[in-house]
Amino acid sequence: MDLACILQLAVGVLIAAGGLLLCLSGVDGKSHPLLRWALIGLVCWGAWFAALPAMAGVHDSASAIALAALVAFVLLRYRSELVAIFDGAWWWPPNNEHAPFDVNLPARRKPLPWWKKLNPWWALFGNDDDGYWGDDPWRQGRPKTFWLAVQWWLRNPAHNFTWYVIGFADRHRLVTGLWVPRIHKPGGGFLWCYTRIYLAGRWRLFLPFVSYLSQHCRFYLGWRTGGAFGIKLNLSIKGRPEWVWR
Repeated sequence: MDLACILQLAVGVLIAAGGLLLCLSGVDGKSHPLLRWALIGLVCWGAWFAALPAMAGVHDSASAIALAALVAFVLLRYRSELVAIFDGAWWWPPNNEHAPFDVNLPARRKPLPWWKKLNPWWALFGNDDDGYWGDDPWRQGRPKTFWLAVQWWLRNPAHNFTWYVIGFADRHRLVTGLWVPRIHKPGGGFLWCYTRIYLAGRWRLFLPFVSYLSQHCRFYLGWRTGGAFGIKLNLSIKGRPEWVWR
């Protein structure tokens, strides 16, 4: 038996052993039936791959042996990750504890007429939720002056435009993703989700959202779970004041 046959025999044994370990640790009664058959096929292929040089004294091509060696490496090196995938932690309904899930969110208010959304003054300078002077906690008893309205607009520019023109806060929404309806991932890191709405009752529209949270950065971009489109970037550098772009 030459070196290539010995190598193929060893690789086949490793594939069969790796597939058997996945069968024992990554499959249970709640796993998908197709997964079970796929792993059984993997074990059988590894056994056949090892038996060929042992029984017939011949070996496959160098490329086939190299590909099989790569499969064996992945099975043994990333077994725990494969167990999580094969167990259905991200895709199989009985086990998908960490899979993206859907959340139905009601409309913020009654649907606004389309002709109102075409009014540029209403869209760019109006605020149907908090008014021109902001909400009560923000005003803190200050008089309703023109300068206060300007300050409120600079803090929340184009509210109606982002919430009700390019946003869909006045519509029922189905939000899909991890940790929804949160804006940021608990503990920090990236969060993604998307909002699904129907236009004219028949066409589906998918609106993406991504955010990132760390000790020095707070960022989001896209359609938030509340239905509004938003962009926000807070950078905090140690020893310096926080810089905000919103």
